[in-house]
Amino acid sequence: MENFSQKGNVKTLIIYTFSRYYKQGIVFLRSMILAYLLSIDAFGLYSWVAVLLTFSIVINLGTNYSLVKYVSIKKDPLEQQRYINNTFSILVYSYIIFTILALAITNTKINIFADLWFLVIFILFLYQINIYYESLLRSIEKFTEIAIGYILVASLEVILLLAYFKSVNLEKALYFYAVSLLVANVYYFMTSKKYTRLSLNSPKNLFGHEFNELIKSGSLLLLFNLGYLLYINIDKILIGIYRGNEDLGIYNFSTTLIAGSAIVLQSISYIYYSKLLKFYSTNKPNTIEVFRKTLILLSVLLILFNAAVIFVMQLFIQFFFTQYAESFVIIVILIVGQYFNTLALFCNVIQIARDKEKLIVIQQIISIIVNTLLSGIFLILNYPLYFVAIGTLISQLVFTCLAYRNAKRQVVMKDESSKARS
Repeated sequence: MENFSQKGNVKTLIIYTFSRYYKQGIVFLRSMILAYLLSIDAFGLYSWVAVLLTFSIVINLGTNYSLVKYVSIKKDPLEQQRYINNTFSILVYSYIIFTILALAITNTKINIFADLWFLVIFILFLYQINIYYESLLRSIEKFTEIAIGYILVASLEVILLLAYFKSVNLEKALYFYAVSLLVANVYYFMTSKKYTRLSLNSPKNLFGHEFNELIKSGSLLLLFNLGYLLYINIDKILIGIYRGNEDLGIYNFSTTLIAGSAIVLQSISYIYYSKLLKFYSTNKPNTIEVFRKTLILLSVLLILFNAAVIFVMQLFIQFFFTQYAESFVIIVILIVGQYFNTLALFCNVIQIARDKEKLIVIQQIISIIVNTLLSGIFLILNYPLYFVAIGTLISQLVFTCLAYRNAKRQVVMKDESSKARS
């Protein structure tokens, strides 16, 4: 196995960064194509698949997160290999158990996919294998290979959708996604063979030191990520449960447009993330003044950006997606929520820089509770769908206020510490 400690060059990182945002852009395009071609009800069912994919990270028990950690820090190739094989084995055996449980509900009311349930189960497996290989290649710093995989998955699916544009239905859309994942996984398998010898441990040889470390570390990282995923998806889950596929399709269309506009914000965040971490982790004086000025500047820019987004989206729906006209009110509300979320992310960077990640988890838990209570009440009382967006907005406001309070406290303490030292 190659030495995994070699750093990727700047060109490789640029390619990797480009591929991430290329993939996000293509995923947005795919969602718009499907929203245009499928009925609102079918698009809602497709949205349920997206929710299942998001939370399918529980299948591998978080070991993909810990794989990156341990392969990156371990120097012995044989030890690295054991972590790789253990992670793959945990994924396979966990998925077998998951499949048995999934098949058990095939003929029950829980199965909303009917005959497509078997295809959905297969897609979940392909998706987890895809995530596994991405984690493996990330741990050995093969970012170019990951970039190619990103582009394969995103591009192939859209090409197939365009090739069969006039005859696309939900079943074909799912098959196209499965094919794109399968092709990317074959590429990842062929690529990773250069660096590792993948094998499946027998169950009796599975429970060792590496297994325990992977599960222990992975479960903690899994809980942290599940909290965030639940925070951003709880409204969709509740709508799917209480209102059905059509309302979920309308709401998911709105959130997809918001996610498309957020790509620009994410790219800016990606560039400045490490700089902010470095600045707020050092003991420079007067950081409270920098904190305030940054918040003011960020607020003004976000207001201008979001106003432009609202104008463009109104035209977009008016000319191309008239069947989703009622989603515009939801979009406006969620864009206001995006404003607060972006401010919260800035505040959270400060907390991460000061090793206060636990505070972020507490913020998430409180916000999830607020969103669940408000959205649940609105849905049970059969309020219009945009009230769920209002519930989400209020929870985002709560999250931002908590993040601001905690970040400001950390900055003030940092300044006081700097003054005491000087």
